[in-house]
Parts: sequence; structure tokens; C-alpha cells
Amino acid sequence: MPTRLKRLLPRVFLDMGKVGTGLLLRNLLTGLFKAILAATLAPGTMGILRAVQAFFSLASSLAEFGLKYALLTSVPAAIRRKDFEERDRMLMTSFAMMGFFAIPMLVLGNLFAGPIGRWGLGDPTLTSYARATLFAAAGYLLWRYVESYLNAMQQFGRLALFHATGPFLMLVVGIVLAALDKLTLMWVVAIVLFNQAAAAAIWWFALDRSFLRRSACTWDTASRITRFSRWIYLTNLASKARSHLNPLLLKSPALSGSIAAGEYNTGIYSFGNDMANEMQLLSGAIVTVLIPKAARTGSVQELRHFAARCYRYLPLILVPLAAGMFLARPALLLLGRFFPNYLEYLPSLSVFYILYVGGLFSIVSIPMQTVLYALNLPGIEARIEAAMVPLLVIGGLVLIPPFGAAGAAVSILIQRVIFLVAITWIGHARLREGEGGVLLEPGGE
Repeated sequence: MPTRLKRLLPRVFLDMGKVGTGLLLRNLLTGLFKAILAATLAPGTMGILRAVQAFFSLASSLAEFGLKYALLTSVPAAIRRKDFEERDRMLMTSFAMMGFFAIPMLVLGNLFAGPIGRWGLGDPTLTSYARATLFAAAGYLLWRYVESYLNAMQQFGRLALFHATGPFLMLVVGIVLAALDKLTLMWVVAIVLFNQAAAAAIWWFALDRSFLRRSACTWDTASRITRFSRWIYLTNLASKARSHLNPLLLKSPALSGSIAAGEYNTGIYSFGNDMANEMQLLSGAIVTVLIPKAARTGSVQELRHFAARCYRYLPLILVPLAAGMFLARPALLLLGRFFPNYLEYLPSLSVFYILYVGGLFSIVSIPMQTVLYALNLPGIEARIEAAMVPLLVIGGLVLIPPFGAAGAAVSILIQRVIFLVAITWIGHARLREGEGGVLLEPGGE
């Protein structure tokens, strides 16, 4: 094994520590903001907020076109070859493409807010929230680009600070409004939707933007990015659908029984889902660091060694993480002693346990996802993700009416197990087929 590769994982853990620290701070600040909301808003009101957040996540994924992962594979590869002209051209072209995709969000925000509020959010009175969501999705693209730039350039220390900026702004504004007794649903929605756009506007001026002068958007580069990103686009859209369709399904009066029951089920599911998603602190750090690191490996043989070492270190992550799930109930009861409103969320613990176990399966799948990106075969994951979406809808239709929020969580767990089996089996097969070969360039699938 090359000496360079032997030293790779210790450096990976150092970089994961940087990113993980930023994500920890981000989650801590976000958690404090959520604590203020849980002590202020009832489950039904929280359900409305969660439905708006779910729609925002779907809309932003629709606009982004998977350009982040195109940068994470192409820019580190260009740096490895010392092709800085190609690096700048990729940065400039992807920036222009993100600006292009922001336009439909602004147009749709004006033209279709009414139907979206009526059918997408299940309540015609939420039209103004639907309009704000699509405008926020356009602003989110700048946040995504800044994140992608710092990630692709492997500026992990700055990336850690960047991740914490939006939640910091959100918490400060939330505390001020709560002190003034102005923390209404309208202000909460505005804070949640636009904190990332505000953070991106601040950080934009801290980037090295010289690529805007040195390079230009080219059709050839856009074509190569598109060939790669079309699969990431489908993957992200399917993944977001898997993550955020459940709140929309639960919000539906047809499945939950009434508007009030839909809002309650969505609030209970969202609280348990938010607790379980804290493990994304770790999975986010893993993905953020591993993809550009893997993109810098020069051959399939090196990539195989890289993946094998990742799997050997996984138990060090999974064992303590699995033990942590038993802290949720005592923590919730303790909070309930000081803020009685938290006791209304005790039914969400069943959702938390189910989704937490599903999150462990997701972490185990990360090494093979990284391998497929480094091999420039993103279409494999995209097809698997797309196949999971019908399972989500079927699972929701079957499990939500009798079991409510817990049924929605079980449908997610089933999909994550199937995804892990499929991605691991196919990824190992592709590594064996390409043993000793040279990695493809982005768009060369």
C-alpha cells in the first residue's frame, strides 16, 4: 500500500474533527433554537413549521441540480493534476449554472404559491409561506455554493465556522424575538427559511473569488458537469423525498383523519425525527471529508484500500453512537420538569428509536457511496434512491392510517435497510471489476 495512502486516514480523522466540531456547534445552536420553539409552540403549530421545512428542502434540492457533488469530485481531481485552469473553469461554470437554476424558483414563487399552499402544504391559508419557501430556495443556492467551494478546496476549518454561522444568526434573532414576545409562527418560518441565505451573503465576501476574473463559463464544462450532475440531481431529489415526504403525508387529512390530527402527527414525527437527525452531525462530517479525499486517489486499487480502512474504523463510530440512543428518554423527561410543554412530545420517542436505528444503517452505507462518487458512477446510487421513493409512498399509505407517526418511521427504516444492502453489494462488485484501473473523469460514466 502506498505510504501516502497509509497516512491518509489519520489526516481524514483530523479533518473530520474540524468539520465535526463545526457541525456540533451548528447542531448545538440549532438545538437551542428548537428548545425555545418546543417550549413555545404546540405540536400542531410545530407540524405546520415542519411541513414548510419539508417543502423548502424539496424545492431547494430541485433547484440545486446536484452541483455540489460535481464540484467535490472534479475540483479535487483537477488539483491533484495541478490543472488550476480546469479548477477555476469548474468553479466558474458551476456558479453560473446555480444562478441559472435560481430563476425558476423566483418565478414559481410568484405564479404558483396558491396551488402549492393548497395541495403541497394541505392548507390554502399557507400560501404566503409557500411563496416565501420558493424565494428562500433561491437564496439557499448561494449557501450551497459557498459550502461546496470550501468543501472542494478542503478548507475544512473555515467550513466548520461556515456551518455554524446560519444557526448562530437564527438563535440570536430567535432569542431577541422571544424576549420581545414576538416569536410567532410567521417569524419562526422566516428565521428558519432565510438564515442560510443570510450566512451565505456574509461568507461570500470571505472567499477567494479570483476565479470569477480568471475563467469563464464554457459549454463544454457545463456539459460535463451536467452529465455527472443529472444523476446527483435525481439522487438528491429522491433522498429528500424519502426524508421529507413523510411530514407531508402525515399532514394530509386523508391519511391522518383530520387537519388537526395531521398537524399533531406531523409535529410528533418531526420532533422524533429532529432528535434522530442529530447523528447527521457525524454522517455529515464523514461525507464532507471522504468524498474529496477519495477523489484525490489516483487508481481503483488505492480506492479499494481507502474503502477497506474506512470499514475497519466504522465500529469505533457505531458502538458509542448506538449506546447514545438510550439517553433520549431521560433527557426529554428532565426537560419536561422545567418546561412542561416538552411532555407533550413523549409519544415521539417511538419515532426517535426507529429512525435512530435507521440512521445507523445510513452511516454504514457511506463508504460505498463515497466509492461510487470517486469512480464517477453516481447513476448507481441515483437509481437505488429513485426505487426507494415508491416504497416510501406505499409505506405511508399502508402504515400511517393505523400507526400514525410510528408507521411513517417504520417505512423509512425499511428503505434504509434495503438501500444499505443494494449499495454495498453493487459497490463491491464495481470495485472488483475495475481493480487496478485508473479513475474516470467526471462525466465519463
